Amino acid sequence: MRLLRGSILLITTALLFRCSPDFAGGPGSGSETTNGITVAVVYPDGTPGAGALVRLRQAKYLYDDAVTSKKIDTVTNSSGTILFSGLESGEYTIEINDTRGWAVLISCKVEPDDPDSVLPVNTLRRTSSFSGVVDWDTQQASVSVMVYGLERTAEVDPVTGEFTLADMPEGAYMLRLSSNENPEIRTDIRGIIVSDSLQQKPLSIDLSWPLIQKIVLNTTENGADVHETVTDFPAVIRLSSSNFDFSRVTESNPAIRFLNQHGDTLPYQIELWDSPGATALLWVKIDTVKGNDLTTITILAGKSDITGKSDGAAVFDTGNGFQAVWHLQSGGKGPVFDATVNSFDGTPQGTGLSGVECIIGKGLRFADSAYIKIPNSAEGALSYPEEGTFTLSAWVYTDKIDTLYQEIISKSNFQYGLQMNRYSQWNLYVYKNLTGWTCTDDSAAAGSWYYLSGVRSGKNQFLYVNGVLADSNPVIKVDSIRIDYSHNVMIGRRSDIADRYFSGMMDEVRISDRARSASWIKLCYQNQRKDQKFVIIK
Repeated sequence: MRLLRGSILLITTALLFRCSPDFAGGPGSGSETTNGITVAVVYPDGTPGAGALVRLRQAKYLYDDAVTSKKIDTVTNSSGTILFSGLESGEYTIEINDTRGWAVLISCKVEPDDPDSVLPVNTLRRTSSFSGVVDWDTQQASVSVMVYGLERTAEVDPVTGEFTLADMPEGAYMLRLSSNENPEIRTDIRGIIVSDSLQQKPLSIDLSWPLIQKIVLNTTENGADVHETVTDFPAVIRLSSSNFDFSRVTESNPAIRFLNQHGDTLPYQIELWDSPGATALLWVKIDTVKGNDLTTITILAGKSDITGKSDGAAVFDTGNGFQAVWHLQSGGKGPVFDATVNSFDGTPQGTGLSGVECIIGKGLRFADSAYIKIPNSAEGALSYPEEGTFTLSAWVYTDKIDTLYQEIISKSNFQYGLQMNRYSQWNLYVYKNLTGWTCTDDSAAAGSWYYLSGVRSGKNQFLYVNGVLADSNPVIKVDSIRIDYSHNVMIGRRSDIADRYFSGMMDEVRISDRARSASWIKLCYQNQRKDQKFVIIK
């Protein structure tokens, strides 16, 4: 199938576009489930929206689908009210527009046998038009632009490439651009937001990609609640059938691209891509995540004439401090690959490692004294002096609390490590030559997932639990043994002797030669947790 080629520049009049979590459910501002719906609208001063045009359409309705799609056209009564009854199951949009510049868009979902429902009163808001300039394949004589769920269409001017969609209610939209000569030649653009409270630079998109989708990174208090800007951040992007059309991308190594808000390509790594199962996990290196704000990126997918460029070494760049990153997705039977260019690939030891569903897709369960050895790591990038700078992090789930130690990351008991100690505490320890262990601790518990981050910065030491600083006042536990740099890193066991085996599950183990900031660590936790609110996929 040939595709439209070129780019689109969307320009608003009166309003600009930007993705917002307030519109995460799709077009409109509300959501209800019922077989009968009563809707009332008023103007901002409380006056009923009497005599306003009302259009009910299926959510996937397009202007050229008038024959097969459910549609109702009517007007509000003198009190600004309209009743829809006997609707079939499905998702709908309701546009109420007085045709004088005031409108509202409502989304609703109808389920079988649900009772009738009266929606909260909706307020009419100022409408807007938006315009675009399309550069497309000149072999396509004409191109139409339509809006999903709305009675809107526009023709692209064959000379200038310009188009305008007028009198649009505030809301979130998906556009369809298609050739009038061959409707199979088409491109969807998702995540277009119209709101008078948001501003964004004009949007430029390459239309040669069949699937174009906006992703919003939300650091406001309704999202990750991170107030400082974070740069070069590897964000995990979870795709599923609810937010991505896998029918457009069937390859095991798909051709996709990520772009920042300026149109620059962002590196990415595919941890998992399962088109038949409609699920994917990707890590994308975001150049700038704005603090207490919304950052928009774009995913492009579905081209068949290019190859995928999954590149873990570019995402987890050693120049950005990453010295080892283990996603632990191997299943426990083969090498445990390091995503960085250092290739500190782990070797499973014992038979008690197994792949299980963890926080970010598959991780590993540790049992029966099994562990992971990291060969050739005694010297070099993973060996730090006692007053060096580094960060250790991991997602951990321990099966039991007892009087035994359980190591998470160990570079010998007499250098550094992250563990659960015999006092039922999460513990970051750094050994000081001929002096003892410098320890920061916090209470541990079994049966729950924890995101642990231990930071050493010169003489300062910090332990974070679930993105929150738990201890910054290290305590010295005295010993007179010399520091020992001679041992390899191990995951799930003390590295200098066969002891302190971990019992439970782990995911996403990392070692960096940077002292990660509190904002960085909090953003990692907020992004990676399963109930995250940081990544919003339109």
